[in-house]
Amino acid sequence: MKVGSKGQIVIPQRVREELGVRPGDRVSVRAEGGEVRVRRLTDAKALRGLLGHAPMTDLEAAHAEEVELEERKAGRRSE
Repeated sequence: MKVGSKGQIVIPQRVREELGVRPGDRVSVRAEGGEVRVRRLTDAKALRGLLGHAPMTDLEAAHAEEVELEERKAGRRSE
């Protein structure tokens, strides 16, 4: 892959299909040990009901807060 002038890359179709990433999905990008790792994110709010009425763990709550903050920041940039 080639990095564009704005630092953007295109995830190859084979990799998108393997990860189940579709247009509009959110992904996490991290540098680990000299590598870049891409992970598809799930909507914590959508998953909350799968376990009945069990309360969210601290980790789930922290992730949900992080996602909401990122969404608010992205919304401000696009306005």
